[in-house]
Amino acid sequence: MKRSWIGFGLLIVILALSLLATGMMTRIHEDVALKLEQSSECALLGDWDDAKLFLTRARRNWDQWEHLRSCLMDHTPAEEMDAEFAALEVYRQSKNPVAYRAACAILTSRMKALAEAQKLTLWNIF
Repeated sequence: MKRSWIGFGLLIVILALSLLATGMMTRIHEDVALKLEQSSECALLGDWDDAKLFLTRARRNWDQWEHLRSCLMDHTPAEEMDAEFAALEVYRQSKNPVAYRAACAILTSRMKALAEAQKLTLWNIF
């Protein structure tokens, strides 16, 4: 009987850790998406300094959790996001608001899709 309680306790700990990781990943992706949206709005207004600031914050937040992401999610979407961040920087330097906003919109939608994929829902479990 003692062994079953140990197993049950381990199950609860693993479940709690997975819920924590899921919540963190969702919050990280949603925060990066918000910063990208803010950067896009600044570019629309022609405020390239603030656009750079929000892009830098989004990239820093994305890079800060790289180790956690690599442990918990597929590498292919993360690598695609890294490439899109690099392209976004090129569009920002060219100060082309149309191309920059389009790239921001693509990256934001992918970031939101990653957040949705990491959420704890019945659809994602089964």
